[in-house]
Amino acid sequence: MKKSRYKTLKFALLFLFLLLASGIIFGAWYVRSLDDIVTTKFEGKKWQFPSKIYSDTYLLYVGINLRMEELGEKLRRLGYREVQNAITARGEYRFLKREGLLEIYLHDFAYPLEEFKGFPVRITSQGGTIVRMANLNSGEELFSLELEPELITGLYDRIWQERRLVKLSDVPPSLVKAILSVEDERFYRHRGIDPLAIVRAFWVNLRSGGVVQGGSTLTQQLMKNFFLTDQRTLQRKIKEALMALIAERKYSKDEILENYLNEIYLGQRGAQGIFGVWEASQFYFSKEPRELTTGEMALLAGLIRAPGRYSPYRSVERWPKC
Repeated sequence: MKKSRYKTLKFALLFLFLLLASGIIFGAWYVRSLDDIVTTKFEGKKWQFPSKIYSDTYLLYVGINLRMEELGEKLRRLGYREVQNAITARGEYRFLKREGLLEIYLHDFAYPLEEFKGFPVRITSQGGTIVRMANLNSGEELFSLELEPELITGLYDRIWQERRLVKLSDVPPSLVKAILSVEDERFYRHRGIDPLAIVRAFWVNLRSGGVVQGGSTLTQQLMKNFFLTDQRTLQRKIKEALMALIAERKYSKDEILENYLNEIYLGQRGAQGIFGVWEASQFYFSKEPRELTTGEMALLAGLIRAPGRYSPYRSVERWPKC
């Protein structure tokens, strides 16, 4: 009887040992496979950039017959925005109909052979004819002027992701601070997952009776955007957390943050998805990130959680009241 019990116990212990050893081996293999995936992404090509098809440039010159309403429509298609006061930033224009004047602050544009830097111009018309053009900065009279080409379409794989990569050093510290305060205020103090944020989110959600706050860190969000889906399952959350720990072990905080600033989705322009802070700055304000005001930086940071809901092109009434 005792011998039989001993054999049963020995068999059970052996089974548990084999089960534990198999779990450790499988776990090590799984973590290694995730490590390879993260490494390949961080050290390889992270994003696909669409090939773009443009129209020709739009030539304006002294003596051309042109209805200002048609030119205004062209400017809107090119992403310019009308203002009532003096133009001060790239992408702004205003009509002074009584005086027959149109002022445009031209966009920057990267032509194949040169970089064009935008400047403010004033166009004077009489009876539907342009009679004078001048550079508002220098006062130099212009006899011809080209508006940048209009984007017709793009060649892309599944989703048209419009983004321009930016270095962390080129992003204003105030914008970085605003994004971290909204998305992960303890970013520089955790190692990929934040137990305090998880406990806080659990408590807030428990009190509200629903999911109103998440406990994911910025690094976890980046792993989800790079590799995973929005499906809310325990398996996905575990995978996301493991990948975040791997990324934090292998790469610096600044590398992770720079990737996040270029990866985040911030809105939609027709078929084009607006990704990254540089593209969002251009889309919403026709500015580079370093030119943004404090209020504009706060708006971009607030867009991250729900770009469709909080887009300034929809309604300011949807913005949460402070």
